[in-house]
Amino acid sequence: MTGTPAVIVDTQRPGPSAGMPTKHEQGDLAHMIYAGHGDFGRIVLAPIDPGTALLDMQTAFNLADR
Repeated sequence: MTGTPAVIVDTQRPGPSAGMPTKHEQGDLAHMIYAGHGDFGRIVLAPIDPGTALLDMQTAFNLADR
């Protein structure tokens, strides 16, 4: 076993898929927060635009390394 840090990027495409209307929810965000057995720590960053996502990616790698 190693304590190797990891950064996982979960993205979603908002809007309709295959022409059918879909409801807007944050199920992927809830999955990232509550998935697993709780035996490991996680930090979830949720940017609001592409610029913030770029800055959050740098922050994510720094936090994972720390």
